[in-house]
Amino acid sequence: MKKSIYTFCIIGLGLCSTMSWAGATRAEAKAFCDKAAAHEAKVGKAQALKDWEAPGSKTNGWYQDDLYVFSIDGEYNIISHGSSVKLMGKNVKMMKGQDQADGTKASYFMQEMMKIARAGNKGGDFSYNFMTPKTKQNRKKISFVYPYSDGSDGYFACGYYE
Repeated sequence: MKKSIYTFCIIGLGLCSTMSWAGATRAEAKAFCDKAAAHEAKVGKAQALKDWEAPGSKTNGWYQDDLYVFSIDGEYNIISHGSSVKLMGKNVKMMKGQDQADGTKASYFMQEMMKIARAGNKGGDFSYNFMTPKTKQNRKKISFVYPYSDGSDGYFACGYYE
């Protein structure tokens, strides 16, 4: 895991605090996502969605550090989310990320990932800015996108934060 160090200071009081945040590397995230794809192909979509879903994902190995699986149906509804039960059932078609530091405007990233899933059977990756579940800060996230093995419309994805 790579490690980022953040230091927070309250200058007027002379107080400082350092927080360490270790996030997954690209290789670790890809291995986790490939494991999720193999799991979905082996046990089927319905069982995989249950396995990836919070809060169970936090005890069964499908939520690790900042890695979790989220699943979208063909109508852009969240049908499984490993980090937040609050997102279950939400339609995310019009969800936008944050503008990127280089000036790139935010996209409707769920729509972009759906295009990747619908384009072929291998999927791909997509980058966008999104809030981390641990630090609640907006950071660049790269998600690996996979179509469902049964051919149903939609996708599942997981990724890492740079």
